[in-house]
Amino acid sequence: MRIDPAIDRLRRDPAPQLDAQAALEAVRDGWRRSGRVAALLEELGGYGSGAAIADCPLLDSALSDLALAQGFVDALVSPMVRQLIGRPLGHVPFRHQYARGLGVLQLAEANGAALSLLCYEASGGGREGRAETVCFAGGERRELCLAGAADARFFEILRAEPQRAELDWETRRIVRGDALAFLGPRHARIVDSPLRRMVMLRLSRGDRAPAPTREYRIADGMLVHRASGDRAESRDEMAAAVLGAMRRADAAPVLAGIAGAAGSDHFRWQALCQALALDTATGFETLAAIAGDTADALAAPAGALRASLIERHASLARWSRPCRA
Repeated sequence: MRIDPAIDRLRRDPAPQLDAQAALEAVRDGWRRSGRVAALLEELGGYGSGAAIADCPLLDSALSDLALAQGFVDALVSPMVRQLIGRPLGHVPFRHQYARGLGVLQLAEANGAALSLLCYEASGGGREGRAETVCFAGGERRELCLAGAADARFFEILRAEPQRAELDWETRRIVRGDALAFLGPRHARIVDSPLRRMVMLRLSRGDRAPAPTREYRIADGMLVHRASGDRAESRDEMAAAVLGAMRRADAAPVLAGIAGAAGSDHFRWQALCQALALDTATGFETLAAIAGDTADALAAPAGALRASLIERHASLARWSRPCRA
């Protein structure tokens, strides 16, 4: 394996790396303190706290006025690039990621609202064919195309059922200066074919009560994946799945408690299934209690599952509580 001499020198003397990092962070901090940017970031905090976009005039203009948006972004990118040319081992001091031709750089975040740069690259970036599924998430997303162009599909959910949705979509080209808005969980878009490269400025914020993220197959509208829109709940759901995979029977009472408590119906159901798998008695007793509570949104599916399980395993009836109805 070949190690570049510049990187090898850092093993003996980390000072150049520290110097590069300090220089890049100074660019970031200076940009944030500049008058117009500081005012815009203050509005970002208000927007994240629930203010209407109409009450954040500078933020609103940055997502509709191309000249203003470019000036705002160039004030950061130009000096940052100059520093990177002279200090290529520096680490850009912003959250960022790159996957399958899409790069994301988060410029700022406040109270759940975020301002980001998105860069879509053509097939050379590794994007493989047209997407066969589309994801719908809650919250608000406003975008302005700063450079380049791309062909995209714009989707709308016309009618949603538990396991499928009726989708409508159109294909159109996004070009420099186009402003887009996606409000709520019924609208989404997929960038299929960037014409070499397209850069977007995006403003986003989540809902106070996040709606689940749903992924549908475009061909027939069938639901292929569902996930919590709440990060904390999504984390807890993953933890429950890990406990189930580890066969931690001692976690069954905790999961049963989650299933019987107030909260997201989706997470409660997942916790109930894990509890059933880990400890049949504990899980089935909770299942029966939920099925007997007619005020519970999960009563009907819980009742159907209880009846199906008793039909296949009659011995489970002894853990089944009488229906309150």
